[in-house]
Amino acid sequence: MTYSREYLHSIKRDADHKEVQKVMNVLLQKIHSNEPMSMAERHWICSRMPIIYPEGDNENYLDPFDFPECEEALFRERYLRYFSDVEGWRTTLDFDGIIPEDKKERDLQLLDKEANEWRRTVEITNHSDAILQFASKETRDQLKEIKKYCEGLFGSNRRKHLEKEFILHSKHMYYLVSEYYEENPPEIEVEVCGHKVYINAFMYIHVLSRHYARITKEHLHNKSYHDERVNHNDLPKQIQDILENYSSISPKSFDKQKIYFNINSDPFVIWLKLDKGSQPHRYRVNSFYPLDEPTEIAHLQNYPNLTSSGGYEFYH
Repeated sequence: MTYSREYLHSIKRDADHKEVQKVMNVLLQKIHSNEPMSMAERHWICSRMPIIYPEGDNENYLDPFDFPECEEALFRERYLRYFSDVEGWRTTLDFDGIIPEDKKERDLQLLDKEANEWRRTVEITNHSDAILQFASKETRDQLKEIKKYCEGLFGSNRRKHLEKEFILHSKHMYYLVSEYYEENPPEIEVEVCGHKVYINAFMYIHVLSRHYARITKEHLHNKSYHDERVNHNDLPKQIQDILENYSSISPKSFDKQKIYFNINSDPFVIWLKLDKGSQPHRYRVNSFYPLDEPTEIAHLQNYPNLTSSGGYEFYH
């Protein structure tokens, strides 16, 4: 059997021991039998091995470094551990307390290796995989922005540090988006006021790259960033929900560029772009972020109506 991403996300680390053990046994059997596993399955079991089969338990100890199936999960877990300190300058903690220096060094070597390999990957401009192509293009664009940001302000060491931060974030972002699309269609199409609007990996990569994880993006200090009100694990589905609720209020006119709305009384915007290459013409969701610029917020006064639907308030 294959465990869905949604089901695995629902099993918290403190869930019922029998439930966790049952899933662990099934997934361990898959590893030992070389059965195909989804990204979500690999991530789930490999991230829990050190907790359920700890090093102190000599008889049952399982080290994810010993399993090729854990390569992605090892990176993702270590990135989340060190994303705000990618050089490991500060004391680092995990579920078991302070990480010993030998294990910390192993972690940092892994991140160095992944950063170097991913940089070579994103420099390729003609990937056949759409998600990888979007992620590579976005990463190259942001590396150019980092170069411009550092010119005249910082030396090469600072620039290399910021580049490494973003490259690691880019690879983590790629894995997260790839895991989502492994179990979901490559595109969601929503009819909004008689117009077809679609959501794909371009938007997902764009938003995660430019409007998430502020701490890793010093060069994007003028951007606004999402918080826990937006579910980055299922972002396309949340945008689908927003668009469907917007369409349900039947606004008198459809702005073909942007949709303004509130979440918990705070303003957000979804930007659209006409896809002239599609027949018939459709609109692609290009971006989605919270408004924090006073001039943008002041613009909302031009909309006479504010209508609620599905927990959102739409300006129209």
